[in-house]
Amino acid sequence: IFLYGKADGNSLFDRLYRLLCMQLPSLLKKGLEKCFGKRAPELLDRVWVYLCFTSNPLVQIFYLLVVVGGYATFAAYGYPHIPSRLLSSVHKYVGFVLFTACLAIWAKACTTDPGTVTAANVDELCKTYEWDQQIFVSGECKTCELVKPARSKHCSLCRKCVARFDHHCIWINNCVGVGNHRYFLWFLFAHLAICFYGFGQRPKNHSNRAGEMPLNLSFTALSKLRVEHEHQWSCDWDEEAKKTICANFAPKAWFDNCLSRRDLELPDVDLYISGFPRLAFSDTEEELQGDPAGIFRDRRGRVFFGCCGVIEKKRPKAFILELVKSAIAHAGGQTMLACMGLLRSIGDDGSRAWACGAYDLSWQLLDECRHGGVPFRRQRVYLVGIRKDAARNQVQFSWPGALPCPQIEQFLDPVRQGEGIMTLLQQLNAPISTVRDALSELAATGVEVFEQALIVKCAPSEWWVTHRGRHLREDEMMRLRGMDDKSFVQVISNEELAEQVENAISQSILERILVRLLPAVGLVPPDCLRDRWEAAAAPAIAAAAAAAAAAAEELRKAAAAARYAAAAAAAASAEEPSLQTASDGVEEAPTLTAAGTRKRKKASEEAAERPAPAPTVQPQDTTASVEVEEAPPVLPATGKLKRKGPAQRLLDS
Repeated sequence: IFLYGKADGNSLFDRLYRLLCMQLPSLLKKGLEKCFGKRAPELLDRVWVYLCFTSNPLVQIFYLLVVVGGYATFAAYGYPHIPSRLLSSVHKYVGFVLFTACLAIWAKACTTDPGTVTAANVDELCKTYEWDQQIFVSGECKTCELVKPARSKHCSLCRKCVARFDHHCIWINNCVGVGNHRYFLWFLFAHLAICFYGFGQRPKNHSNRAGEMPLNLSFTALSKLRVEHEHQWSCDWDEEAKKTICANFAPKAWFDNCLSRRDLELPDVDLYISGFPRLAFSDTEEELQGDPAGIFRDRRGRVFFGCCGVIEKKRPKAFILELVKSAIAHAGGQTMLACMGLLRSIGDDGSRAWACGAYDLSWQLLDECRHGGVPFRRQRVYLVGIRKDAARNQVQFSWPGALPCPQIEQFLDPVRQGEGIMTLLQQLNAPISTVRDALSELAATGVEVFEQALIVKCAPSEWWVTHRGRHLREDEMMRLRGMDDKSFVQVISNEELAEQVENAISQSILERILVRLLPAVGLVPPDCLRDRWEAAAAPAIAAAAAAAAAAAEELRKAAAAARYAAAAAAAASAEEPSLQTASDGVEEAPTLTAAGTRKRKKASEEAAERPAPAPTVQPQDTTASVEVEEAPPVLPATGKLKRKGPAQRLLDS
């Protein structure tokens, strides 16, 4: 329009030119004059002339805002996630060097004289750049009143003649000439380099391909294991879950319904992971004793058929399915048997054949508190299938073992001001009685609710930290589920995020399963993955083993002492009749009590005052009887006093 439009033409460009460049400005001036007086159009003209026909720093300011502001934002929010599986820590320094080079070269190009023609250097410039009288003709600048060297031009914005003039660049607010031409070229090259550098750090296409699962924590686990992977597709009907998944691990395809899609058109995958709606496996008494086929008549339970269809059609090397704990006992265990039978019916040729199956199946009930290395108690059934032709004999899949449960305090934020019950009441609409009810339920089970740190459910999508007196924050909830809260991109509200994190598959357990599953199916080389949760708990495991060994040693010593004591007591009881027969004059000792020693001493004194005994009585026997009965009593585990035998006294010494 600006190049080809004319004020007196009749073409489309001419009419648009008159509209945009003549009629609209005229109407704008008339409106300003009517509203603000005659000075408003004049002010508008001056602003227009300043913006378009004078040398001003507005574009330079815009450049600084974009470049410096963009880099500062990335340094604040991007650098905490470096290094990662895609970027090493060296990129922090490379990016900073490129950014600094761009600014330094830009400043140099802005401040360097482009080659202004003056009376002092015009003769030298004329010798350097001679006229050919064809393209460059000798002449004089009417504005500067100086002879114009060849290839020089007068800049109306800078209001000066520039030797070897190229153009006036608004980004550097300076002319490009003989003095700063090389800096301008370096300015272009530096910005081109930083653009290509940033473009080259995109996530690449990887060989291992994975399927769908709730909240896609499988890709978080794979990233933590530094396993290269590619997200083929995901499926979820919830729009908020879709936002979270696409913002963190964007799939190539998205489906809202796993039952209506065409499985044959899906791309092949190596690993398939999926979960099921919790309410599909309700643990009510009626359904626990009901028909196992009832779950598959529920639309939520039919998700299982969608998962089986993908496994049957695409034949992944391995798959992981997560179910709630109640699935084991649902319909008296028949539901679990039906699910396993359906998976075993997938034949070697991809068709259903009950006689043989293409997958080796195993399942395990795992608790995040015992197997996930996080203080979050949640039990889930994990079902793993390994394609028989993909299994590696040298690497066998095994389920992760138990780990010590860490302290809750390790996963919580530092204590802040304003934590307490009143803060919660201001933030929640739920009545505080729900917290009291939750603590009462725990206390009824024998838990010392005020002697340890607990997290209890106090409202929908809200958890209460008992020893902090506040609700659980979203980042803390993510850490308790084994997630990395720093690298997670939040695009939904805190309430929706808390609900998603609560219902997501445990990342720590999933990561520990993948450490053992991927080598077993040949997706990664053997011994290249490390169970970081088990490695972190190794000191605690060693300490627990040492404590168990010490406790076993104490029990062994206690058992040996008990055997010695029993043997000594048996020997003492066997000697008592002969002692009593040999001392007719000594009354039978009463039953041992706390004062048993004093009673025996009194009996001995009375016996000494009586007449002399028969010749068969030996005085040393009486003394021996008294010495035995004066042995210090001990208190065994039953609470009754028992005297020590020779073996026990020897053990004590």
